[in-house]
Amino acid sequence: MTMGWIKLHRSIINWDWFSNDKTFRLYIYILLRANIEDASWLGVKIKRGQFVTNRGHLAEALGLSVQEIRTALRHLEKAGDISVKTTRFYTLITVENYDLYQGLEQFEPTDTDQ
Repeated sequence: MTMGWIKLHRSIINWDWFSNDKTFRLYIYILLRANIEDASWLGVKIKRGQFVTNRGHLAEALGLSVQEIRTALRHLEKAGDISVKTTRFYTLITVENYDLYQGLEQFEPTDTDQ
C-alpha cells in the first residue's frame, strides 16, 4: 500500500513525542501503514485505522532495534495515540481516533500544493 495521502496537522510540532525521533518516526510509519478501509487477514478482521505487523518487522522497516520499537510503542500507547494487541503470531496496532484525524474527505492538490 503505497498510494494515497495521510493528513498531518501542523500542531503536531506541539505533540509530546515530536522531539523524540524514534517515537515520532514510528508514529508516522503507523499512520502510513494503517488500513484506509476494513479488510481481512488470515481470517482476522482488520478495521480502518489498524494494521497487522510484529516488532521485528517494525524494527527492520525503521532501522531500529526491537527494544527501541517496544519503548516507542509504549510511549504511544501511554499517550493514548495507539493501542496494541499482541498475540503469539502477530501484533495488531490501532490508531486511536483515526477517523477524526484521517477523515474521508478527499484532498485535491492545487498547483501551489505540488
